[in-house]
Amino acid sequence: MRIHHNPFSILNHLEFYKKSNAANGRRILEKILITKDKPRGRKRLFDPMTTAWLFVMQTLDADQSCRQVVSKFLVELSEAGDKLCSLRTGAYCRARKRLSEIFLREAVRGVGSFLTKHQNPSWLWKGREIKVIDGAVVSMPDTAANQGEYPQYTHQKRGIGFPQARLLVVFSLSTGALLEGVISRVLGKGAGEVSLFRTLRNTFKKGEVLLFDRIYTSFVDMSYLQKRGIDFAGTLHVSRHFCKRNIIEKFSKNDWLVCFHRPPQHEIRHEYKQGLPDVIIIRVTKIEIKQSGFRTRCLTIANSFVDESTTSREEIADLYRQRWNAELDIRRIKSTMQMDVLRCKSPDMIRKEIWAHLLAYNLTCAVINEAAELNSQCPNQFSFKCALQLYRPIIEMLLGLDDQKATKIIKDLLLRMRTEKVANRPDRIEPRAVKRRPKDYPRLMKPRRDAREELLKTVK
Repeated sequence: MRIHHNPFSILNHLEFYKKSNAANGRRILEKILITKDKPRGRKRLFDPMTTAWLFVMQTLDADQSCRQVVSKFLVELSEAGDKLCSLRTGAYCRARKRLSEIFLREAVRGVGSFLTKHQNPSWLWKGREIKVIDGAVVSMPDTAANQGEYPQYTHQKRGIGFPQARLLVVFSLSTGALLEGVISRVLGKGAGEVSLFRTLRNTFKKGEVLLFDRIYTSFVDMSYLQKRGIDFAGTLHVSRHFCKRNIIEKFSKNDWLVCFHRPPQHEIRHEYKQGLPDVIIIRVTKIEIKQSGFRTRCLTIANSFVDESTTSREEIADLYRQRWNAELDIRRIKSTMQMDVLRCKSPDMIRKEIWAHLLAYNLTCAVINEAAELNSQCPNQFSFKCALQLYRPIIEMLLGLDDQKATKIIKDLLLRMRTEKVANRPDRIEPRAVKRRPKDYPRLMKPRRDAREELLKTVK
């Protein structure tokens, strides 16, 4: 089987994968990643596995054009002595349309759950898995189909803005892998982050810890998590006040057990009223930030660690501070992997493009996890950019090599990643400003078609 027929083949050469599935190898990996909903069809040059592989490689390339990935595929075919394809991109683009969105989504989940299941126990927090949830918005080409499915914000004039999609994702704090995600429009009922979060609540299991931002600290969500035995920590929203008479117990200064009462009936949506308790007991910990240069001076953290003897105030503060890793992971996906502006022209292809980016992100996390295991470090100590730059050369190097030699070369390269560790910079301060000046072109404040017609009239 040629290497371009299996986009996940690098996992076959990673030690943590081989230790867990030494007897079955590739068969178990494909069982994890390829579900019953895998795409089917007649024998083609661009079969589903090859197309998925090329799609992932396209997202990893600095030049993310279809012609670039087809050109490199043509080189692979030539090196393997196979029948060559055309340099035109039509066949590849049609193959991407045939590719099942479910297949890509399940591949993302499969790699994410695989990395979490086989992670080093020393990476966990008190032996518990920590998950972080956060949202992001991505832009896409301004086509009629995209505007119909993912409309732009209403305050933008039609023809000037771009369609936008909202992405809500769940990360594993220890491995950095993306475990679950949902794609939605930015406008309309059920498109907000809280609504999308409630569609993912079954993702979290009893005994896990969930970190989130202040938008998720509602009575409905906190009571649901508490009922399921899922611990959580998130900043308390400014609109959710509590007075001294609601304090049940005071652990120390700025650390209390607080009784939160159920909101009025008209403030709760009908589908969440059933089974909602009248009160919940939440620990509220206020953290004062004394470092100069920080915009936020005080954080009020609502959490479910009601037993002070097992979780101290300092541990809660250190734990919640790690929520910022989700912001860094989203920045890696959007900026480092160039997903902030998508390229596809139709809504279904936009979703596939997003899942292809997320799959490439998880496969890069697999490389980081292996490097961390080999160097006895934590995954968040390694440079994502370095792993991303190393991933594609490793894949291309695997062509024509036997498994034993490929495994040795990969291990040697990953051992060298210890020199590319990220420094521990928790108190780093940088101004939110851009130094490089933009070009002195005026802003395009009308549809491009109208501006083009005005130019043609001027020439005449």
